[in-house]
Amino acid sequence: MGKRWGLEKVSTVLDVGCGIGHWGQMLADILPSNAKLTGIDKEAQWVEQASERAKALNLAASFLRKKLLLMKAFIQEAAISAIWYQVISKSYIP
Repeated sequence: MGKRWGLEKVSTVLDVGCGIGHWGQMLADILPSNAKLTGIDKEAQWVEQASERAKALNLAASFLRKKLLLMKAFIQEAAISAIWYQVISKSYIP
């Protein structure tokens, strides 16, 4: 699935509504080793759990508490090349 989506070319991923970081951490196994993974969620306790899980798994990922209304500015500033988000399970790769 990662090859079909072209994830080997992705340098930055934003996991929107990351919760405890499950999907972002699953993608980390598929992404190039130099890819930067950032998860954002509005719930502080989930961001904390995601950070703890990533640290325990030795993943180079950061998790931030952000309101979704600030998302567009964050995406532009961080030069995101892929976005993962869930409704039922959707992704966007330009």
